[in-house]
Amino acid sequence: MLACAARSFLIAADVMKSMHQRYGSKLRDRVMCLALDTFLTCLHVHYTTAEELKEKSGKSNCCESVEKTLDGVQSDVRMWLKTKMVHCRSDDLLACLKAWNKVLQLDAVPQGYVRDQFIGFISESLHEELQYRTKFEEELVKIYCQNQNTFCSVMLDVLSKYVFEWGWLPGCSLFCTVVPDIFSYILTTRGFHPRSFITEVTLLAHL
Repeated sequence: MLACAARSFLIAADVMKSMHQRYGSKLRDRVMCLALDTFLTCLHVHYTTAEELKEKSGKSNCCESVEKTLDGVQSDVRMWLKTKMVHCRSDDLLACLKAWNKVLQLDAVPQGYVRDQFIGFISESLHEELQYRTKFEEELVKIYCQNQNTFCSVMLDVLSKYVFEWGWLPGCSLFCTVVPDIFSYILTTRGFHPRSFITEVTLLAHL
């Protein structure tokens, strides 16, 4: 099983690298997402199997190429998504963020070390990328407020940090227009008592 899983994730990694080097299209993006799901799932199987064998035999069955391959795929995915952001216009921003969301959602990938490592890497990459896109500040906050049911929880966490880093600063022009939307969302979906609500807002504001 170990060798089969290794062969499978290496093939998926090759597919992703090949598609990454091609000119962008919806078909290319779809293939890359399918290859990514396959890669991470097979890597998860390889990692968990290797860990089980390690516990039984006391010998490590993981080779350095596993970490190296994961690092390479993560870098390719980050570059692919960053390129989308670089060439994105204001009216394309929602579609661009949906691409990041698709990569972060990973419904088909089992919970575990591999999934957590990948999600942590990509979510941090998105957070860093948003800091450079100040021209999208107002549009990003609007998208966050209006698309709560569109994005996965990891994506919402990243966008929440952005909103409260930029939208809650004293004197910010977005405060009066955006904050009521955020208040309405939290109160409607979570039904907080006012005191609990204030605590929640305070915590979020200091993320």
